[in-house]
Amino acid sequence: MVTALPRHEVSLWQRVAARTPRPLPDFADHGVTHPRLPRRRGFGRAVANLRYTHGPTWKVVRALKGMDTVGLCRDLAPFAAWPADPDSLPWGDQQLLARARGREPRPGAPKNWRAWDTSHHLATVVQAIASTGSPT
Repeated sequence: MVTALPRHEVSLWQRVAARTPRPLPDFADHGVTHPRLPRRRGFGRAVANLRYTHGPTWKVVRALKGMDTVGLCRDLAPFAAWPADPDSLPWGDQQLLARARGREPRPGAPKNWRAWDTSHHLATVVQAIASTGSPT
């Protein structure tokens, strides 16, 4: 299941920018999540999840029991803006796309999921700011 959550850092920046004379304030955020992976209690496996930057929202995909990131990438695919030429994609999107299309069967680990999400997020925000001046 894909859940859309608002990107509060974007709405805050937009409110500040609307009240600020030019030049616009710089945009910064904390990326896709806290910089450190949370400590897990016990020996269970982390629940696969992805947080995909999509305009003013996050598309959050969490695994059901027994599902891994390969399945999550398939669920995420309808929301992703993947061009016909995957070589032009940021590294993280290439990893997500390879799993969504069945080209990479390995699900990766939590540090991989965070790296893929972060790669996509940074590329999305930088491209948006470069083309529109806004982080969306």
